[in-house]
Amino acid sequence: ENIVKKRALIAQAQEVTAVEVSSHNDYKKTTDALLALQADWKKIGFGPKQENEAVWAEFRGICNEFFDKKKAFYAQRDGQFGEIKKRKEDLIEEANAMKELTDWKLGAQKIVALQKKWKDVGSAGPKFENQLWKKFRAPIDFFFNAKDGHFNQLDAANAENLAAKE
Repeated sequence: ENIVKKRALIAQAQEVTAVEVSSHNDYKKTTDALLALQADWKKIGFGPKQENEAVWAEFRGICNEFFDKKKAFYAQRDGQFGEIKKRKEDLIEEANAMKELTDWKLGAQKIVALQKKWKDVGSAGPKFENQLWKKFRAPIDFFFNAKDGHFNQLDAANAENLAAKE
């Protein structure tokens, strides 16, 4: 009876892993389903030793094959994130080099172009994206705050001149 239940779980595991998995969410759903099946497996008692070992080997093989694919998927994804992280670090260096510019029009154009490049590069993954964004944003904010400060001073001086002329 236990072997029959375990064979049913094997069939379910085959169904779950037969679906094409190509994204993080797909892997999460399939992993959750397989882990639930593994938990159900543990609740079922033993069967005759030889049959029990054979069905366990089959079930374990299905699970191992899926988890090996999952590991390869995330290794490849992490490699892509690493390349994107490096490109974003280069953009951060460029932004730091531009933060002291005083040619406000040219500086603003260059920084806007740099922001477009940042967007086009893509995401560096959940582990690094926010950290990199904060580092990228700091020199840009510095530049635009300096620009605003410069033009606020000009506006104040112009207001004083206007008051004096009136």
